[in-house]
Amino acid sequence: MIASFAIMAFDFVARRIRTLLIHSGFKDGSSGFGFKSVPARMEVLKDESGTIIRMTFAHTQQPWELGQHFYLTFPALSMWQSHPFTPASNPTSSSPVQSHTYIIRACNGETKKLAELAEAAANRYPHGDDTTPVIIQGPYGGSIMNDEVSNILAVSGGTGVTYTLPVIKAALAGNSPVRNIELVWTVRHIENLAWIGPELAYLKSRLNQARTQIHQNLDEDKLEKAPIVSVETKKHFRIRIFVTRPDAKMLSKQQRPVRPPRPDEKKDFGSDDASSVSSDFDSELEDLIQEVPNFSITYLNNSRPEVDGLIDTFMDGTVERGRTQVIGSGPPELGTQIRAAVAMRNVPGNVWRGDERGDVECVWDDRMG
Repeated sequence: MIASFAIMAFDFVARRIRTLLIHSGFKDGSSGFGFKSVPARMEVLKDESGTIIRMTFAHTQQPWELGQHFYLTFPALSMWQSHPFTPASNPTSSSPVQSHTYIIRACNGETKKLAELAEAAANRYPHGDDTTPVIIQGPYGGSIMNDEVSNILAVSGGTGVTYTLPVIKAALAGNSPVRNIELVWTVRHIENLAWIGPELAYLKSRLNQARTQIHQNLDEDKLEKAPIVSVETKKHFRIRIFVTRPDAKMLSKQQRPVRPPRPDEKKDFGSDDASSVSSDFDSELEDLIQEVPNFSITYLNNSRPEVDGLIDTFMDGTVERGRTQVIGSGPPELGTQIRAAVAMRNVPGNVWRGDERGDVECVWDDRMG
């Protein structure tokens, strides 16, 4: 028992020292020394589903691995509480500055206080600082990326989309071996699409896009370069959104909930700010729900899509060859259904005979249960 307490004490001290170094400027080599929190901007989105906080900030640090999470502390609320959150943004290796985006549902306790803090910060703009200090610990966990898969199906519910979004964006990159990609997202109301408005707009712009590869062949007899051959290959990408509440269509036609202006939006003090912001929100949402090829929104009647049907449709209708990875995050019952459906699709005998379509991997966000 003494050894266990010693290990726990060492881990506690090591974490605190690491956090101190991250925020003191020591690890990023910046000038000066002293503890510095990270200023974060928060946007509060209210709809029929409740209150969502969209938090963004930039911080100089090493890139994390997809699937890892951070513990965030908000000194304005409490120095003694930290909560795990998964970034909805992708790290970059081209810059020492990493952009963080988090989608946080305000429930009771600390997250409810965080929403109140975010609204108070927004009300200070433009006459004061609209940021909130954040202390980062992490990253924790391991990478969920598998370079041997050719097909990725991401299934998420509610704010669980923050776990699957970075994987989809990474799979769409030109250097990714994945060729068949599908994002399935279940929400309660159509207004929930605004949670990831910028990310969803980007993903829609990548639907059915082709990537061109350039190959140069060497003629060994003449020791000359042969003519350049251009080969066009496509990443097959689809987005399927399910809206579970029956009044979703009706709500989508009514007046949207007023969202606070973002910090980078200019205010026209000669106009009605509330109506202007609501109109902008209407326009943003209309763009998000606009029909395009390989993008669908299905309205359900107080029910959820059948997970085994989603996986069967993906496997039977789109997977031609190669291994498959099913990634999920959301309510615990969703994880149970995904695990069961993936287990049914694994066929070791076919894999032994060389058919890799029988090799299906399940990756679930363990923090969700």
